[in-house]
Amino acid sequence: MEPNANTLLFSLGSNPTLANNVASLLGITCEKAKVTHFADGEVFSKPLISVKGKDIFIIHSTFSPANERLMELLVFINALRNDDAGRIVVFIPYYGYARQDRVLDEGDPVSAVLVSDLLKAAGADKLYTCDLHSLKVLPQFGIETVNISAMELFAKVFKEKLSAANVHFNDVCVVSPDHGGVARAQAFANLIPGSSFAYADKHRPVPNKAKVLALHGNVHNKVCILVDDIIDTAGTMSAVASILLEEGAKRCWVAATHGVFSGNALERLQKAGVSEMMVSDSIENKNPGISTITIAPLLAEAIQKEIHSN
Repeated sequence: MEPNANTLLFSLGSNPTLANNVASLLGITCEKAKVTHFADGEVFSKPLISVKGKDIFIIHSTFSPANERLMELLVFINALRNDDAGRIVVFIPYYGYARQDRVLDEGDPVSAVLVSDLLKAAGADKLYTCDLHSLKVLPQFGIETVNISAMELFAKVFKEKLSAANVHFNDVCVVSPDHGGVARAQAFANLIPGSSFAYADKHRPVPNKAKVLALHGNVHNKVCILVDDIIDTAGTMSAVASILLEEGAKRCWVAATHGVFSGNALERLQKAGVSEMMVSDSIENKNPGISTITIAPLLAEAIQKEIHSN
C-alpha cells in the first residue's frame, strides 16, 4: 500500500509489537503518543504531532490494568478531537468489559455497552474489535462497531499442525467449553473438514468460578481442540480439558484469541493435561511455552478498507 499523508496510526503502549507490525504492513510509521500518570493515578495522554484534519487509527487493547488502559484511550481520543482530527477509528483487539454484556440479576450493569458509549462520547467515530465475547450485544453499542474474527487464522495453523503430526481431520473434535461458545466452535469445526464437534455445559455461581455439568459429543480417541475467545483464570478450560481426557481423548489442545492468563491459569491448564496452547497477539504473549498467531494482517486489511472507502 502507498503511504497516505492524511492517515496516522497510533499505539498507546498496550500492543507495541502488534501496532508496529500493522504499520509495517501498511508502509507507514506508528506515531508516538505521550502517556503519563499523575501521582494520584490520573491519566494524561496526547499525540506528539498535530493531527488536525487527519484520519486517525489507534491500536490499544484494554487488558490489565483495564481501567488505566481504558482511561488512556478515552483521554487520548478526547485530545485528538480537541485538535480537530478528522475521522477517529479505534482498534481494541481485546475489548475489556466484554463479558459484562447482559443483565443476569436485577440491577446488573451492562458495562460492555457503557464502554462503547464512552468511546463515542470521547470522540471516536468507529470501533473495531476482535472475537468479541458475544456478538448479541453489538446492536446496543453506542458506536458503529465491526467484529473481526481470528478463527480462520487459528484453523489454518492447527490444520498444519495436525498434518505434521499425521493426524487425520476425521480424528479431530472441536470442543466449546460452554454453551455460549457453541457457534464459534462450530464455525471453527467447519474450517477443519471432517472434524466433529462437542460442547460442555457449565454453571458459574460467581465470576471466574465454573462447574462443568455435562459433556455433549463423542471425544473418545479424538484429538480435541478446545476453542474459546478468552482464557482468563482457565477454570472452565482446565475443567473441560480434564473431562475430555477422562472420556478418552488422545490429546487436548487449546486455542483462544485473548490470552489473559490471570493468577495460576497456566499451571491449571498444564495440570489438566493440555499439551498445546495457542493465543493471538491481541494481548502480548510473554510466555515462551504458548504459541502465538498474529492478527496484524487482519487489522491492516481493515485499515486499508477504511482508507479506501473514505
